[in-house]
Amino acid sequence: MGKRLRLLTLGLVLPSVLGCGFLFSAAIAQSQNSMSPSLASKNRPGHDEPPRPRPIPRPISSSEPLDESFRQLGPAPSPRPLPTQLCSRPMVVRSVTLTAPPPSPATPLASELPAPIWANLQGPYGTTSWGESRPDKVFAHTFQWQPPCQTGCRMGGTLTFTYRNNLQATSNTAPDAGNDKYYLYNGGTLLQTGLLYTSPSPAGQTFTKTLTLSPVDMANQKVTLVVQDDTAVVNAKLDARYCCCECQFPIQ
Repeated sequence: MGKRLRLLTLGLVLPSVLGCGFLFSAAIAQSQNSMSPSLASKNRPGHDEPPRPRPIPRPISSSEPLDESFRQLGPAPSPRPLPTQLCSRPMVVRSVTLTAPPPSPATPLASELPAPIWANLQGPYGTTSWGESRPDKVFAHTFQWQPPCQTGCRMGGTLTFTYRNNLQATSNTAPDAGNDKYYLYNGGTLLQTGLLYTSPSPAGQTFTKTLTLSPVDMANQKVTLVVQDDTAVVNAKLDARYCCCECQFPIQ
């Protein structure tokens, strides 16, 4: 009885086990068929290949194009010889001082002034007299000079002038000497301007003003002073400074 029961149980279990094995084998086959042909061929016997080593990229230097461009320049030229003459004083400051008058009368230049001012100077409201005693007169004078050296640079300077009010100066808005101004021109361009009087004063008072000149103010070795119009310019003095190079080697 016991032996029959074991045989019967084995007969019932064995088909199930065999069926599961068939299904598992079929699943593996289907999985292999779904693989790519190349991958499937690698998995077949006789097609095993060792993995190929991946090439290591060569590091690229960012300076290589620059180095190559310098290599194409060729050899450097030989250094030029230094001057044999020694320069004991390479730079020295020199000044140009001009006083006016003289000349008398004043000498304004048309090329240094705007056309309307030049027209006023040529008409009844213009004057070139130092110390003009009449009101309603526009005065102008141009300083011009030669630089004190052939090589160097402008450093600037000063322009000092003495003036007298021919009318009382009441205020900066009154139509008397109080609203008079000075003007500084170079090459026809206005570079400086300002009022002459800062407080009320009776007629006949004398004042002195000093203007600082930049290298631009004296760019063409000319400075033109203009004063309007109830004020007389008594005298003026210009000091121009240059930084001069004592050694003048040829530039090669």
